[in-house]
Amino acid sequence: MTTNKDIFDNNFEVIYEGDLPELPNDLGSDDYKDVLSNLSELDTTNSVGIDYLEQNRTKTFINTDSSHSKHRQHTARPINLFLQVAALILIAVIAGLLAVNFWNHNASYADLTGSISDHNYILGAYYGMSLFLLLIEWVTFLNVLLSGNHAKGNGMSSFLLICLGSILSRQFAGEIPSSPIFLQGIREALIVYGSLSRTLFILCTIGVIICVIRRLQLTRHLQ
Repeated sequence: MTTNKDIFDNNFEVIYEGDLPELPNDLGSDDYKDVLSNLSELDTTNSVGIDYLEQNRTKTFINTDSSHSKHRQHTARPINLFLQVAALILIAVIAGLLAVNFWNHNASYADLTGSISDHNYILGAYYGMSLFLLLIEWVTFLNVLLSGNHAKGNGMSSFLLICLGSILSRQFAGEIPSSPIFLQGIREALIVYGSLSRTLFILCTIGVIICVIRRLQLTRHLQ
């Protein structure tokens, strides 16, 4: 039986008859392609037909996750800004509505009888309660304005508080006693506040929806 050792001895040589391409000293990009093409032609023993030029081509990979993330961040910013402005406008509208109604209603104190000191206590309590509610809106406005891209501080708690407080005031403000005298002022302020419950319910519901959408948008943006 004939083996590979009997056919190929130590003096076995492979001789290629033909001119090999000359390699220049400085291979530019075009020369490099020519050499690879010539190698593909010279490799006649390769039945697969490897294209050396194609195999050595430089490929550029794009990080699709990174590009998608940048696109999502670019899109989220104007949406977040729009929702933030919408929340600020609603807070300003609620504060303006409260301020106008509190101011218009204070004319009723001209009909109150009593001493000057009693009248001042009532009026002071009335304005004190009014300013407290307006202060809540002012603090909320600043909080939303400075919140930036944070999910917290979007004003949702203020919308819920103002809405719930107005509904409760409408139901129970009339049961506040008249003595001590300053309670009359608080009662009057809460009656005015409660009379706006339907309007405030609509505005605050819109505000809560905006806050929920904004929070979801910011949470998605941070992921």
